[in-house]
Formats: sequence, C-alpha cells, structure tokens
Amino acid sequence: MTSPSEDTIRRLARELGENTDLLLAMAGKVFSDLQAIILHRSQLFADLLRQLKEAPDHAILKVVREIRGENW
Repeated sequence: MTSPSEDTIRRLARELGENTDLLLAMAGKVFSDLQAIILHRSQLFADLLRQLKEAPDHAILKVVREIRGENW
C-alpha cells in the first residue's frame, strides 16, 4: 500500500483541521520545501537532528527562539 501524496495530505489536514506536518510525518514523508532545505545543508541538519533526538522540548524551543531572534 502506498501513502497519499503531499497534496492529498495537505487537503486532508485542512478538512480535518489537523497539523499538516504531523500527518505527513505519519505517512513517512517530509514536505518538499523541507526536503530542499535539508538537502542544501544535509550534514548540518543531520548533525542537528541527531543532537536534538534526546533533547527535552524546552531545549528545542530555545533553539527555535534563538533562530527566530525572539526575546524570552
């Protein structure tokens, strides 16, 4: 059985009011825009994801806020 396409998942998420990233991940996929970003810096993102694997949520949020330039 094949998983639905990216477009189908987007439509389903919209209809169900669900998070599109979550539904796509559940289908074992990553959105095409994220794939392009990851491919551009594949080694950096692989290292980052491996480091974040065991990190608590607050540590990941700290990284996101730092990148966004948000104040605490």
